[in-house]
Amino acid sequence: MILQISEIQNKDNIIEVVCSTSKPDFKGDRIYIQGLDFTRYMKNPVFLLEHNKKRLPIGKTIALDVQPDKLIAKVEFWVNPQPVETWSELDKECHSILEMYKSGFMKGISLSTNDLEYYTNSFGGEDIIKAELIEISAVTIPMNEDCLKK
Repeated sequence: MILQISEIQNKDNIIEVVCSTSKPDFKGDRIYIQGLDFTRYMKNPVFLLEHNKKRLPIGKTIALDVQPDKLIAKVEFWVNPQPVETWSELDKECHSILEMYKSGFMKGISLSTNDLEYYTNSFGGEDIIKAELIEISAVTIPMNEDCLKK
């Protein structure tokens, strides 16, 4: 199932990422993709840096591909359309992070959820059966080793 959030504006600032898989993460947690609720996220599809909710987003999700065992997103990075010499520090940072992803220097992706139904599993973590997607982030080290830029 593909959830289209907005139209593609500029292909140069879009990356495709794996946000989650059914594989246990570093802590042993496992998210059941089919149990994710996207209603809240679709209203405000922010792409953050390191889950920092206190700062402006670095981009937005423009599409979600919900597969049986993984969640894939197309992310559009913020790029200021004004001349580079007028860019703010945030504009420069967004561009630098985009370039790090495009060059392969940075690959990690993570998400935050509001867990609604979960059970202890045999991996030392929790099987998250139902949850709301809250946000998706660019991260230096993902908890799930398969959550990377494609």
